[in-house]
Amino acid sequence: MPSIRAAEDLEIHYITAGHGEPVVCVHGNWGSSRWFTPLLERLPAGLQAHAIDLRGRGDTRGPDDDYSLPALARDLRAFLDAMGLASAHLVGHSLGAGVILQLALDAPQVVRSLLCLAPPWIEGMPHHDAVADYQRRMHEDRALLSGAVGMLFAVPPDPDYFAALIDDATRQRLTATLATVTALEDWRPGATLSTITAPRRVLSGTRDALITPEHAAACAAALGCPLDLLPDIGHALIPEAPPGQRWPGLAAGLGVISFTGPQGRGLMKGGHDDITANTMVCIEARQRCVVILSNDVRAEAAFPTLVEALLGPTGFAWQWEYPPRH
Repeated sequence: MPSIRAAEDLEIHYITAGHGEPVVCVHGNWGSSRWFTPLLERLPAGLQAHAIDLRGRGDTRGPDDDYSLPALARDLRAFLDAMGLASAHLVGHSLGAGVILQLALDAPQVVRSLLCLAPPWIEGMPHHDAVADYQRRMHEDRALLSGAVGMLFAVPPDPDYFAALIDDATRQRLTATLATVTALEDWRPGATLSTITAPRRVLSGTRDALITPEHAAACAAALGCPLDLLPDIGHALIPEAPPGQRWPGLAAGLGVISFTGPQGRGLMKGGHDDITANTMVCIEARQRCVVILSNDVRAEAAFPTLVEALLGPTGFAWQWEYPPRH
């Protein structure tokens, strides 16, 4: 599996799948890039996803002295820079959702969209005196660790896959474990999340007992975005989802493209996820625009015909994953 030197003292391990617009996935506490393998195995077409190991976890090698969310967000920014990505769609689970939200606050220009899975408490994780000691004991007792991670699943996972997740969890640095407790207690973005303007979405499982749907709803409300509740899913989310599960917010699409046609200069923006599709075409001189939305991605193939029926010949070379039907 590849690694990349993101800073002089930071080498980030990651796994990759697909081709197309960049997506970067960030796991939660006690996690690793392996938590995203079920998603990468059924990635929507038109996307290239990179799932990273955070510092102190998995095969990433780096500093062992700062596990605050701003520090982890800086690591994520360093990964984007090292990969030559000016921006990317970001997917974060639990702690990882906090990391991508922090990056959106610190460097909004590098964020194309945000998909927050079971995001952490936006007014700080509630403090309990026993948490740090319990986390320390999880380091020393694999059975205790397995039981604690297993409680994140509403439905028992595949045993071999779960064993691999626990193998990864046992490699988490003790410093990272203890510092993450404080980091989550201290992270309180609250109403500042309303300043994030990138397309954003929050997902939560209805059976999440760690970060309940009510906490996810508070995050979605602060972001001013939809909350999608997945029935009979716990905190683990991605490893729990059935093979046919569709993931709202994993959007593939074109950037804004300018073109010159028979009617002069125009602008086009299109995109889709694995459920919906949309396009907008504007003809500058005519001061006219057409916007088409569909709840079936397969309708994308008919968009060129519809646009030209409304606007006339545009001269735009339609760049669709699904071929146009003229």
